Amino acid sequence: AGAGHPGQHEQSAQARLDNTETTRGERNQCDGVRGSVGEKYQRRARSRSRRTKGREQSAEVQAKATAHQQYRLPPLTTKLAAHEIAINLAALTFMFPMGVSAAAAAMVGRAIGREDLSGARRDAVAALAVGMGFMAIAAVAFLTIPRALALIFVRDPATVATAASLIFIGGLFQIFDGMQAVATGVLRGTGDTRVPMLLHLAGFWGIGIPLCLGLAFGLGFGPQGVWWGYVGALAAVAAMQLLRVRWRLGQDIQRLQIDESNEFVVMEV
Repeated sequence: AGAGHPGQHEQSAQARLDNTETTRGERNQCDGVRGSVGEKYQRRARSRSRRTKGREQSAEVQAKATAHQQYRLPPLTTKLAAHEIAINLAALTFMFPMGVSAAAAAMVGRAIGREDLSGARRDAVAALAVGMGFMAIAAVAFLTIPRALALIFVRDPATVATAASLIFIGGLFQIFDGMQAVATGVLRGTGDTRVPMLLHLAGFWGIGIPLCLGLAFGLGFGPQGVWWGYVGALAAVAAMQLLRVRWRLGQDIQRLQIDESNEFVVMEV
């Protein structure tokens, strides 16, 4: 009775085995359900991540477009801004020959004062070489990197493009600008001031203004036409001033004499 019937033991063992297999199957089924749910959550998480990333990229593109739009200027403002950029750079480089012009006036005047005409000629040539040499370097910069120079001032694409075209044209008259400035100083040192004034008047007003108006409005070149007018006017003035210097220093110029009425008189032979 204590040992029990052998058939009962077999049935009990079989029942335990069946229960174990059932439990294992249920566990596998639960694991499958959990795996399916996990994959579903992972897919949802990846989808949300892609949507979030897409929104971030769209916001970044929109921000760049807004920033780019903020840099845009109206057409008339663009042309005026480009002109201001180019003329500021041209005025900056012009400061060097302007200083050389003042030095040339002093040096040539001193040489004539000590009756050293050959020294006056040497000083004039040296001043012209220094002034035009510097402006040649400036011209190279204007002609080779006009866009980089324009980007120092502004980031608007249209303004940069227009300014770069004007800076390039400005590079063409750099040497002429330096030549006429230094030549004016040399003539001032010789006591010649009236004729240079008339040459400037004829060159800038008689040649430059009509040329600028004709190219800018008559032929429709716009701002570039104005700057090509600058090139023509400065080339004409530089040529006239240089010829005047050559003629003036070819004369026998004597030092200034102060008479009893305290008036300055240039004694020429």
